[in-house]
Amino acid sequence: MTEIIILSLYVLALLLLFAYSVLQLDLALRYRRSVAVGSAPAPADLAQKPVITVQLPIYNELHVAERIVRQCARMRYPREKLQIQVLDDSTDDTTAIVARAVEELRNAGHWVEHVRRGSREGFKAGALRDALPLAQGELVAIFDADFLPAEDFLDCVLPHFQQPEVGAVQTKWGHLNEEHSMLTRLQAFMLEAHFTVEQAGRCASGYFLNFNGTAGIWRKSAILDAGSWSAETLTEDVDLSHRAQRRGWKIHYVLEHISPAELPIEMGGVRSQQYRWMKGGSQNARRHLPATLRAQTSTLARLQAMSHLLSTSVYVVLLAVILLSIALAKVKNTYIEFEYVHYGMFFFLSTGTLGAVYFIAQRSRISGASDFLRFLWTMLCFLVFTLGLTLHNSIAVLQGWTGHRSAFVRTPKYGGGQWHSSRYARKTPYRIIVPEVLLLSLIGLGMYWGFTRGQFALYPIQIMASCGLIWVITRSFMDSLRIQAR
Repeated sequence: MTEIIILSLYVLALLLLFAYSVLQLDLALRYRRSVAVGSAPAPADLAQKPVITVQLPIYNELHVAERIVRQCARMRYPREKLQIQVLDDSTDDTTAIVARAVEELRNAGHWVEHVRRGSREGFKAGALRDALPLAQGELVAIFDADFLPAEDFLDCVLPHFQQPEVGAVQTKWGHLNEEHSMLTRLQAFMLEAHFTVEQAGRCASGYFLNFNGTAGIWRKSAILDAGSWSAETLTEDVDLSHRAQRRGWKIHYVLEHISPAELPIEMGGVRSQQYRWMKGGSQNARRHLPATLRAQTSTLARLQAMSHLLSTSVYVVLLAVILLSIALAKVKNTYIEFEYVHYGMFFFLSTGTLGAVYFIAQRSRISGASDFLRFLWTMLCFLVFTLGLTLHNSIAVLQGWTGHRSAFVRTPKYGGGQWHSSRYARKTPYRIIVPEVLLLSLIGLGMYWGFTRGQFALYPIQIMASCGLIWVITRSFMDSLRIQAR
């Protein structure tokens, strides 16, 4: 009987993954239809340019703080109508670097302010919230420290605010260092699906979407109407997005304009970013799912909104699939004989469906056989890497669901410099490596049980998860050793 229970849970987990992949495919197809029809033309230029505030939340960004301040000062916009606020919560030499840059820009005629708080209360959300009363603009642009907005950013985004119901406009992220390593290529591969298929598909269909925390503009009145920024979750951008959209505001997505930024280049940075996104995602699901279920909208729109909120929780389902595959390898045919490969077809269907989604996201980059082979290899590496992060991300998700509080751990950025000699580089691996090694051992035991019985139907997920864990664990140790050596 135990076998039937484990198998039932295993099949349920696979069905949940398949359902999620189908909803992703729906977004991909809607994105493709919107591209075929053509994007709606941007409204005409505003007759009178409004005052705009650019907010730059910064915390200990020695390598990139000055760059972002100067880059924003280069934006093509009347200086008397462009207020730049550097929201500096730093506790190191970043403050002195910012102060010098701000003074120099002020002397050159720019409207730049260096805003300091007495504490780091509320982290990024707190900095944005506390500085909002000081913002003179009716529109508020936000950039993280590692971004490099184009000089024509405001010209491209502002016209969309002629539609009075638009509360925010988000632009697509680009990547300054995508080709640095396989690690950065895989991150770019993942983000391309989000910023091409998910965001564009949701926008084209009128579904809920989210502001991505940076590289976009909010209407100040929309922020205030939605209750302002809140530090109740680690992803304050998703939280505000859902509150504002429930109040009737719309978020518009501009696929055509790209705002480049730096991707994490070492495993510690990837882990800290993933932890924040995963935990913040489940915190927002806990916070907004009840209201989403009650929303007066179509069933599909409600399902897509739920999928959006629950997307990070998919990692818990993936972890369940891995653990249940180990249990099944132990108890197989103790109660009744059947072949698991038939039930495992849902895993291959989910993988194939997600492959189609990512292919649509990467379609503009594929022009021949070599590009297609590169896509297949990257897709395989992405699946393996994702499974390798499953335990790490699942713990973050579960902490979010259970209300576990933690600090906002920023992702270190190095501005293209020697990251392993930076004071921001983490010198010791995360403690999560210990349970990751334990999980790897359990998977090995499950594979041994399958081998002794000549049963290999569960091997695909187990081999991929093993390779992913070895990759993540090894890279974590190698990065730490490289930092310690310097």
